[in-house]
Amino acid sequence: ASTLPTTASVTLVGGSATYTAYVPDSASTLTLSAVEGATTDNVIANTATAAAAITASAALASPSADASNAATDAANEATDAANAATDAANAAADSADAATQAAQDAGAKADAALAAVTALSQQVTSVLAKIAGLAASLARIIKKVKA
Repeated sequence: ASTLPTTASVTLVGGSATYTAYVPDSASTLTLSAVEGATTDNVIANTATAAAAITASAALASPSADASNAATDAANEATDAANAATDAANAAADSADAATQAAQDAGAKADAALAAVTALSQQVTSVLAKIAGLAASLARIIKKVKA
């Protein structure tokens, strides 16, 4: 707990007083102010002279807050990198899906072409068989004509 005085009287020991104060753990400025009291100075108590005002300031550093801020910044950058990686992975998945569809379409066209070539092969085989039959008939006719 703070031991800073909340009353007008301060007990001095050897010309100074020591107090404990707790301040936030953040970079900031600590300012302490005091005004000399009339009961400690006969000159002020007996004249219209203004009491002496004392102000002291100190810049407070916060290594833990700085480290926390740096960690937060690093975490935010890591999150941004993870989001970018997720976006890239999603784009790659979309490309893979498109490539798969193209391959399936090409496979279907290849199947259709194979079916057409097979049908054509059957027709050519049938025509060749007919030609062979006609050639045999023609050979018999030629043989009879020569005879």
